[in-house]
Amino acid sequence: MTGSPLAQIIHSRLALLGEAATSVASALPAATGASANSSPAAAVRYQFAQPQSFSDWWETPLLVLVCLALAVFVIYMYRRDSVELRPGVGVFLAVLRLTAFCGLLLFYLDLQKWSEQKEIQNSRVLVLADTSISMSLSNTDATSSNPADSRIGQVISEFSTGDMLDTLRKTHDVQVWRFDRDLGRVVGLPRIVDTTGQREAELAALAAREIRGAWLRYVILGAAGVLALVIVSFIGSRLIGQRGGGWLFGVAATLSAVTLFGALAYLNLDNPRVDLLVLMGVREPSVESTADKKPDDAKPADSERADPKSGDKKGADAKPGELKILDPKKFDWATALKPRGVETRLGESLRDLINNERAQPLSAVIVFTDGGQNAGLDPSAAVQVARDASVPVYLVGLGSDRRPVSARIADFAVPPRAYPGDAFTVTADIEAQGMAGRQVQVELVSRPAGKQKSGEATNWNSEATESVILPGNGKKERVKFELAGIKEAGRRTLQLRLKMPAGIKNLQQQPSDLARDSDLEIVDRKNRVLLLAGGPTREYQFLRNQLRRDRDTVVDVLLQTANGPISQEANKILDNFPTSMQELAEYDAIVAFDPDWQRLDADPAANDRAIALLEKWVAEEAGGLVLIAGPVYTDSWVSDSKMAKIRTLYPVEFSRLLIRAHDAKYNGEKPGTIQFTPDGQQAEFLWLDTSGAGSEHAWAEFNGVYGYYAVKGKKPGATVYARFSDPITGASGDELPIYFAGQLYGAGRVFYLGSGEMWRLRAMGEQYFEQFYTKVLRHVSQGRMLRGSRRGSLAVDRDSYLLGSTIEIDARLTNIQHDPLEAAKVIAQITPQEGAPTTTALLADSNRKGTFHGQFVALQPGAYRIEVAIPDSTEDPLLRQVMVKVPDLEKDNPQRNDPLLSGIATDTGGKYYVGVKAALGQDGQPALAPQLKDQSRQTLKTGDIDKPWQKLWVTYLLCGICGLLCIEWLTRRLSRLA
Repeated sequence: MTGSPLAQIIHSRLALLGEAATSVASALPAATGASANSSPAAAVRYQFAQPQSFSDWWETPLLVLVCLALAVFVIYMYRRDSVELRPGVGVFLAVLRLTAFCGLLLFYLDLQKWSEQKEIQNSRVLVLADTSISMSLSNTDATSSNPADSRIGQVISEFSTGDMLDTLRKTHDVQVWRFDRDLGRVVGLPRIVDTTGQREAELAALAAREIRGAWLRYVILGAAGVLALVIVSFIGSRLIGQRGGGWLFGVAATLSAVTLFGALAYLNLDNPRVDLLVLMGVREPSVESTADKKPDDAKPADSERADPKSGDKKGADAKPGELKILDPKKFDWATALKPRGVETRLGESLRDLINNERAQPLSAVIVFTDGGQNAGLDPSAAVQVARDASVPVYLVGLGSDRRPVSARIADFAVPPRAYPGDAFTVTADIEAQGMAGRQVQVELVSRPAGKQKSGEATNWNSEATESVILPGNGKKERVKFELAGIKEAGRRTLQLRLKMPAGIKNLQQQPSDLARDSDLEIVDRKNRVLLLAGGPTREYQFLRNQLRRDRDTVVDVLLQTANGPISQEANKILDNFPTSMQELAEYDAIVAFDPDWQRLDADPAANDRAIALLEKWVAEEAGGLVLIAGPVYTDSWVSDSKMAKIRTLYPVEFSRLLIRAHDAKYNGEKPGTIQFTPDGQQAEFLWLDTSGAGSEHAWAEFNGVYGYYAVKGKKPGATVYARFSDPITGASGDELPIYFAGQLYGAGRVFYLGSGEMWRLRAMGEQYFEQFYTKVLRHVSQGRMLRGSRRGSLAVDRDSYLLGSTIEIDARLTNIQHDPLEAAKVIAQITPQEGAPTTTALLADSNRKGTFHGQFVALQPGAYRIEVAIPDSTEDPLLRQVMVKVPDLEKDNPQRNDPLLSGIATDTGGKYYVGVKAALGQDGQPALAPQLKDQSRQTLKTGDIDKPWQKLWVTYLLCGICGLLCIEWLTRRLSRLA
């Protein structure tokens, strides 16, 4: 029988009985914890647990029959036993015994107390705001520079100062989301609930409990007094010899004892978590127990949990990452809803939102948008999901329904650096919508770079003005400015301005589209050049003299054929090639005139180190190298296998075989012309004039050169700018020999000349020779000029990015000894065209010493200036500038799409409103908020068993049964029953 259900029930009841019997030893059981929650939303349910476990139909009738049989048996036995007693005694004994059996029956049925809580899921409204770039346009056909008049500005204004959100919150929880390329949660606004009535009910319930407890204490004291009086009277009557009235004393004592016990049990069971002595007023309540009596389990209302400064809180029902606030007027809507998206995925965002939230009691989705749909899923997918979920979509259309008329500066290209007085070119592309054929003025102005002080007037210098005929939709018109040069050294800001004619209808022009800024640095430092010559050729001598006279250049020379002290027109005469990077990094360019690469140093090991140092200087330090082939030393090192690293620097491949007589031509009888390739014709650094046509004419007047060095061909990635041509070479039918070639080598540039005969340009005029080498030297050294420092370089992936792109920054920095800089990070300052500068950390790359990497997100269009200060250096910061553009998707069709928005609303059972005012009911039609149905759900959530109450209940039940049996036994003894 031990494994039967009946045995298990008996065993569990005996265990509980043993626990209760143990607690009987303590007359006043201890109980701790907070008082019971008396919230009106909470309910208490009592149930018998044992009948719930009955699995067969006959078990309940059997239990009833057993109880009836016991009752009949008790009545029969006491009728027989009390035949000789007064009738009242028999009835009294039978009632005591039946009551004790009823107590045992209650114990068997296992009475339990359960708490039930009404759980209310508030109706929810999802508000979706479009934050794509097109939402920054004007909300009407009129042009306005006020951000509040933009499409998103209308939404921000209503959320910040209007009543729409508060009206919705009277019935629903409100969640605000944003969408453009992706979907993101902004903030949650809980329903506004008036807790005054609930708290009053809680206080009333608490007061009723206190009153009930006071009356029970009076009953307990009264019953105890009566019991004491009966006992004293009984003892007194026996002492004075009176023997009558025994049953009267017994009945009075029994009734008062039962009353005392019942009132005590009721009081204790009504407050199972409070110490009984505290309930009786014998002991003072502790601080904790006093706090426990606070209504609603001491849980403050939402207003008490909120931050009084910001109005923010984390609600109990907040999802991870969801910010909940109480006061929407204290929230920074302008930042949260700032238009920055480069795409509008209306259909995809709406579908994902409904799918993510459809498990909640959704009342509706409200969308503020201009109807742009240029990426992602078709809105029909969202409509189907909304219909399946029975969620109506209400749309508020913003903006004009007509295609806006506008013009903008699409691209603005300015060279990052230039030398004082040097001519440079500025280009820009102009786009227009609905203005084809109109003429506008484009003006280029400049001023010293840097932020203007507050209240200080900005003095712009006009540099040039052009008239432009605006192109048709989707086309660009290129405007080009040829500037003679700026003489003042330092950084300057160039601004391109587009001046729109007056009287244009439906013009929706963003002021930021009419002006673009870009910085230009006029480099005032001198270009340091090292002339390395295998011998004092004419080319070497003429170039040395020219650079010595150039006040913008510092020239040093290393003449390999010199023995002992020599006199040269130079800043410094070197005896040997630089032996450290610190020495070599002082130069921006090196011109090598047929050098003997095998004799840079007398020691072969030192010679190899010098070549490796030169290669590293070009590749990593962005050095510029001009290599001039010659008839003296080139043949010897070209065929030397140890000179492989030097050959990698050349943009041409050497055959390294015996050179045929007609392949190598020096000191010919007739000159050969220099024939430029298409790449050479477009290479402005080879122009002998300010224009391509003038340069072509000047080169045509040049008689040519008398020699070249034969090469196998160009290297992959190299560019051939010109070839040597004469009647003999041209008649052979072979490819013309390479004369000018160039390549990028790492961070540096290399330019190759087939022979050193550019001095012959002097026959046409000295300025041609000077202009040729000045431009070539600046071309090859521009890598060091662009980086702005000899101790570092700053690089980005490209010069132009789309709005919202992540811009990767790489900085390579060295210390004073030109070894890789060791630091955990460096700081980059990011300055947009409009706005305050920000900083971002560039972290050290663990795989490449001296390299630092960081990134930032471009959140507004225009030019961005990136600056990185070099640690422990007085040099100017490293500088790069990038341009951030608005993608075509957001500007091609920015008009309000009424058919699309109206169709979504109709197909989902919602409604379409044109403008925020219409949604507020200010144009005569019904307002949006009152049309949304309350979809709140109420469920009854069963809590846990009240174990302290159950323990007290079993304790008092056991005490009652034992008390009844004791009274029965005492009565039987007094009645002299067996």
